[in-house]
Amino acid sequence: MTTVNWTGLSGTIYEMKVFRLGTTVPRYAGVYVLCKPQDRVWSTYYVGEAENIGSRLSDSNHLGRDCAMRQGAKFVATTLVEGGKAARLSVERDISSAYEPPCNER
Repeated sequence: MTTVNWTGLSGTIYEMKVFRLGTTVPRYAGVYVLCKPQDRVWSTYYVGEAENIGSRLSDSNHLGRDCAMRQGAKFVATTLVEGGKAARLSVERDISSAYEPPCNER
């Protein structure tokens, strides 16, 4: 399994497991990044959080996922975040603030 590090605006490094979109994604609470490799770096299109990442990504009403796929996202990187919704939102903000993904609402 591939792992990739995303560095938040705070400088915190988040180690994430990478899965191809359309394959089975873990159903744990955490943060996810919709992305694709490009020129030896990972382009970041959308950062989200969910109580159940696998279920959230299969939600037919996920505008961020749809936007990211239109932009070329082929993978999802995930990390388990313990501590509830507040902790997940904090990690999501940290990563999205560093990368400013085009499919996150501003």
